Amino acid sequence: MGADLRHVKRVIHAGPPASLETYIQEIGRAGRSHADALAILFFNKSDIASAHMTREMKDYCVNSTICRRTLVNQYFGFETQEVKQFSICCDLCYNELGIEYDFSKL
Repeated sequence: MGADLRHVKRVIHAGPPASLETYIQEIGRAGRSHADALAILFFNKSDIASAHMTREMKDYCVNSTICRRTLVNQYFGFETQEVKQFSICCDLCYNELGIEYDFSKL
């Protein structure tokens, strides 16, 4: 579905989409070359309070404990794989490593 743009390395959202399905479809634009990719989602409390957003998308945004890859896999009914120690698959796993990201490199 949509364009197959292999050079996309980052997808940045200035606000969450209405559903988790839409978000996953949109961030799936990055990483099609099998290289590392980065998806950034900016949101605020008024975004979360919006009536147009599904409960699953709100839960994804405010989640601060479960690996985001695991959360998405569970939502879509995929087998969840144990996240390897020292994995950098999402912001939560990245933060567990005690690494800070320098946004000036974007």
